[in-house]
Amino acid sequence: MTTFQSMAIGENLLLGISECGFQKPTRVQEACTEKIAGGESLFVTARSGSGKSAAIAIAVIQKVNASNPKIQVIILSARFKLAVELEKAIQQLGRHKNVRAHAMSAGSPWMQGTQILIGVPNFLLEKMRSGTVNVSNAHVIIVDDAEEMDRFSGSINELINFTSANINQVCFLGSTIPSSLVAHARDFDVHIDDISVVEKHKDVEHYEYDVKNDVEKMKRLREILMANDNAIIFCNSKSTARFLHSALELPDHVCAMMDGELLPRKRDILVDSLRSGDLKYLITTDVESSKLRASLVVMYDIPTCLEVYMDRSHRVCRGKAVSLVKPSDKSRMKLIKDTPRSV
Repeated sequence: MTTFQSMAIGENLLLGISECGFQKPTRVQEACTEKIAGGESLFVTARSGSGKSAAIAIAVIQKVNASNPKIQVIILSARFKLAVELEKAIQQLGRHKNVRAHAMSAGSPWMQGTQILIGVPNFLLEKMRSGTVNVSNAHVIIVDDAEEMDRFSGSINELINFTSANINQVCFLGSTIPSSLVAHARDFDVHIDDISVVEKHKDVEHYEYDVKNDVEKMKRLREILMANDNAIIFCNSKSTARFLHSALELPDHVCAMMDGELLPRKRDILVDSLRSGDLKYLITTDVESSKLRASLVVMYDIPTCLEVYMDRSHRVCRGKAVSLVKPSDKSRMKLIKDTPRSV
């Protein structure tokens, strides 16, 4: 059995991996982490939630020269929220190696000494062109969540052309790799191997319960929780999350609430308690936490768009995804179901 200790990973990084609670690599991490760290260019396909982003984080931490304060790796994310999650994962895993990652956006101040630059393709391209960031020392481009990147195809192509003189490694990771990205990747003068990891766990099961009003919705939620020992309940607002936490009248060690105002360290404690089973239920808004996982996800409020629905039902859920649908939610739910998706 492969362990992190048996992989080509330095002691400082192993310490960070252990402190983050990672016990053994997932199949995709086992398949590609060492290859990425070793400089191989790859197309990696594996389902959402299989550990691809953690594989990227571990690989780039191992790869980066911590004594060089210049940008060495560029990671492209489909959404800024995902970029922030990856930045946090890299900072936590690489805390003992003093690696600096930065998720760049219009509202984020530039961090001197950034070695791993993360961001949405069109925004990073604009900053590179303007000279705001100097990527002349970057030798690696990694595209995460490639299945969502088709809409950035033009920006990625231009970014590739802008950086191609220095780049000697490109990696694309996603549940699928759009053909447009495959074509752009071939513009690099490097050999790219294909890795496909088929996970053996079953697909998420989706359920919709029609409820007439908020009273019936609360009643249905109570019934669902009584039948399940582990669940995350998603709300669209902090006020609803706080109302639910109060209305359910469950002890804090059984049911807790998490929103964007909670300090990151306290969020991590709640998430770890949920994963260990010490905490049964977590009521939350769509806060950034790459470690959120549960066998049951209840969407007390219907998500505002497909991206949020996919985050809740495929990144977080490991079993059943339940939506509580009032008459006023019908049109939004139909729009979500009718929107094409990749999973």
